[in-house]
Amino acid sequence: LLLVVPSLSFAQLQPCDRSDCGDHGTCLGWKQLKLCICDQGYLGMSCEQTACTSANSCNNNGLCLGSTTNFFCLCNLGFMGQTCNQTFSIGK
Repeated sequence: LLLVVPSLSFAQLQPCDRSDCGDHGTCLGWKQLKLCICDQGYLGMSCEQTACTSANSCNNNGLCLGSTTNFFCLCNLGFMGQTCNQTFSIGK
């Protein structure tokens, strides 16, 4: 994999450090081309968002995906709604 960034020369690239990914991530690459590996429970380009937890965000054992402010729930069979709080049944 070769990544070409025409506006930067190799001499201009500065290695990133942990602070480039906030308090909850480890930085790989350079300040201008970084990849943050977030600690468990965090996400975002700089690990700045708290990941949602199913126990706090989704009812009836639904699976929470996203952050605490922007999430959706994958509901188990028999449940629906934004937080899996509505029931439904398949008629006979």
